Amino acid sequence: TVGFERQLGELEDRIAGSRTRGQTNGWFIQNRYRAFDNQLVLAAGYRYDKFTFYDEASSSPKIGFVWKPSGARWIVRGNVARAFSAPSFNQLFGSFGNPKLVATSFDLREVGIEVKPFAGLAAGATIFSTSTTDAIFPRPRNQNPICSPGSGNCFVNVPGDLKTRGVTLDLRYLPSADWTLGGSYTYLDPEENTFATARNVFKLDATYRSGPWIASATLRRETGRYFQDNQQSPFPNFTAIDASVRYRATRSLTLSLIVENLTNETYATTQIVSTNPAFPALPILRPPRYATLRADYRF
Repeated sequence: TVGFERQLGELEDRIAGSRTRGQTNGWFIQNRYRAFDNQLVLAAGYRYDKFTFYDEASSSPKIGFVWKPSGARWIVRGNVARAFSAPSFNQLFGSFGNPKLVATSFDLREVGIEVKPFAGLAAGATIFSTSTTDAIFPRPRNQNPICSPGSGNCFVNVPGDLKTRGVTLDLRYLPSADWTLGGSYTYLDPEENTFATARNVFKLDATYRSGPWIASATLRRETGRYFQDNQQSPFPNFTAIDASVRYRATRSLTLSLIVENLTNETYATTQIVSTNPAFPALPILRPPRYATLRADYRF
């Protein structure tokens, strides 16, 4: 498969009174090779991006495999990838923007196994490690010489390699043709790079289908949360539940009701970093329970 993608962007910063436009051109190629009577599948891809608002081009390769012996109820899979990420419009030119930013590179290595002991049940485990070079985070201006003078924060490149490692366990069960039940647990060891991380993430989900109707719910719990490096600024644990109902009225029209934060939990997933070390960071709370009505029409 060979493809080309063009993205046009515009950022209007009403605080700074500026407007910035830019363009990204991306080319990609990917292919899949089967061997040993389809027991082994190899996949590889490569993407190249060029930006009008950033000088350096990107190169993002990946390669992976899936091994499933004939008649086996298990598979082994692995993946190695590198992703290049140029600073975004907002990071370069927004209110917290910093035109001195350099690109971030992200390396991923993972290997996993999936077992299907009987029809309708699948269990899996994945071990992963990541490394991020020149990660971009918001930091107080008065603590970073590469930022323009002033109050508030600006985006900066965090020096060195930010490494994490962890494991994900997942389970999926189909008790009938109408129901899908699932769950997962992810343990993350971010070492000292605990900025905006959660050590434990639990997820449970359920989906019910009946004719044109689909109802689903998802529970997410996060513990061991920090919003500063070196285990600083711990944030409270939280459990949030989202639910949705979707109805396909016609072949072209689908109506949806989405309810987020069903139990009206008070929690934050990000924060404003304080410019004064004497004051703690200010959490940005997620909104209380709210509902969204949506209509999708396909021509």
